[in-house]
Amino acid sequence: MSKNLNYLSLIFLSMIFVICIFFVSSHALQIILFILGIFFLTYAIFGEKVIFIIFVSLYFLISLIIFVIFSIINLIMRIFKTSSNSSKLS
Repeated sequence: MSKNLNYLSLIFLSMIFVICIFFVSSHALQIILFILGIFFLTYAIFGEKVIFIIFVSLYFLISLIIFVIFSIINLIMRIFKTSSNSSKLS
């Protein structure tokens, strides 16, 4: 029971860090929150069973995947914002 609670608390903590990224204006603080959020997510998924080098490589892999997803979402949002602004000018 405590193992499941520990797992859920780490996932919840990770979600809090990632959600806080959207409410912080400083880019440096956003990067720090992103790193902490992905660290807790990686630790929750793989835990203490993994060798440190593998843990770090999985951490960077998950960070890269999430960064690419957010970049694509940001690009799509900018395209829609630009297209809506150009349609208002017409």
